Formats: sequence, structure tokens, C-alpha cells
Amino acid sequence: MPILTKKLLPMAFLISAITASATVSADEQTGQISFSGLIYSSTCTIDINGSGSDGNVNMGRYATSEFDRTGSEVGGANGNGKLDISLINCPPQGTVKLKLEGKTDSSSDQILALDDPNGSNTAKNVGIHIYDRDDLSTPFDLNITREYKIKDTGDLKSKTLYFVAKYVSTSNNVEAGRADATLNYTLTYQ
Repeated sequence: MPILTKKLLPMAFLISAITASATVSADEQTGQISFSGLIYSSTCTIDINGSGSDGNVNMGRYATSEFDRTGSEVGGANGNGKLDISLINCPPQGTVKLKLEGKTDSSSDQILALDDPNGSNTAKNVGIHIYDRDDLSTPFDLNITREYKIKDTGDLKSKTLYFVAKYVSTSNNVEAGRADATLNYTLTYQ
């Protein structure tokens, strides 16, 4: 085989490989991969009756004569007893657990006892029932955790839990005085 052919043969293979490589490159496809997600705090932001995370519930003023027997309820109308717990900037899906905790009356776990029950300025034989606004037939069980689902699409969501509080007599004889009470809450997001 002539020397020129020996030198040209490897070059022919090299040119052939470059041409094949150029053909593959011409058929390449390119694209883009996008990542989306959300980083959120472990719980929602809380707003109680539009006043932040510590709220006040205006119960109103009532005469002792409005309680005519044990178990009589007064209030919960015209904005009195309104308890709206707004969960703001929640993740779009999950479970919110809410526990309303407070000292209960000795007669029922559904009656929130008044602050300083033995104080001389405190009303006697009365406590507070809390209801889900959409079910006024059964008072809320205190010191029990309830779950609320947040199901939606998109980014951060808000949800409001609506409650109504009413005074309830624990005896036939309600005595006049301050009728203040304290309720704590614990809210967790899962």
C-alpha cells in the first residue's frame, strides 16, 4: 500500500467521525426545567376579632332577671359574644388544630368559669358557653383539640373560624357583678 494511502486513510476516518458528530449535534433539542414551591412558617398568623393575636370579646351587659332558670343563656346577638379567629397566610393545604383552654365551671366542661369566681365584685352562678356560629345547639367542649382542614389551591390562604359566646346560668339565682373570663388557645398547623 502506498505511503500516501496509509496517511490518508486515518484522515478519512477522522473526517467521517466529525461529520457524523456534526449530524447528531444538528438534531439536539434544548429546553428549560422550572422549579416551583413555597417556604412557609410552621403556623398561620392569628387575628382575633380584628385586633391581633390577643383579642377581646365584648359580651354586653345583662340584668340578672334575664336568667330565669339554671341553663338560661343571654347574649350572643347584635355583635355581642362574637369571636372570629382568623388564620392568615396559611399554607394552601393541611390541617389546623385548635384547642380552646380555660378553667371550666364545676358543673360542666362546656362552661368557661369566670375569672376570680370567689371575688366580691364577681358575678355568681354564671359562666360562658362558646358555640360554633353554624351550630348553636351544642356548646363547644373546652380543653379539647379540634381539627379544621385547609384545602385550596394557590399560595398562602386564609381561613376564619366563627364562634359565638353566650352567658349561661349555673343556678336559678344569678348574682350581679363582673362577668369576665379568660380563654387561652393553642393553634398548630400540620
